[in-house]
Amino acid sequence: MGWKPQNIIQRRSRYTYGFHLKEPFRAGIDPEQLRVNYDGDFDCKWRFRKMIEKGQIVEYGQTFTFEAYDRATTVEEKCEERFVDLYRSTHEDPQYCIEEDCSLVGTITLIPPSDGWPDEWDHGLHLIVGETEFTVKDLNLDTPGKTMKHKWIFCNYKQ
Repeated sequence: MGWKPQNIIQRRSRYTYGFHLKEPFRAGIDPEQLRVNYDGDFDCKWRFRKMIEKGQIVEYGQTFTFEAYDRATTVEEKCEERFVDLYRSTHEDPQYCIEEDCSLVGTITLIPPSDGWPDEWDHGLHLIVGETEFTVKDLNLDTPGKTMKHKWIFCNYKQ
């Protein structure tokens, strides 16, 4: 990000930033070792969901958003914490978070509601550009106005 943030309106991203996702497996495209079976559906773990591309101009307060779907079908899943990982890469278009040039920036731990996660829900991940940092929000789209409880864990890395 910027060295003197109070003087910067726009800046060029030094990295590509994105979230770690589990998405439907693409036969013939995704590596077989990343295929997982989840309730009869085959997903690809470690998919990199790009939000900001290396070299892209970003502005303070700019928000990058995408909508996701999640589910909890067992009693154990309804009570488990969920995790949202933010990664960065030196490449413009990484496909998987386990690529050599990708590194973990931080993790949000989502605390389950007191009555557990619903069977299915839609949520929106927001990556918000700050002066020298990002803010990440995960909003439950099925209950507008209700925020999820979460905590951030940042990783130490050299810029």
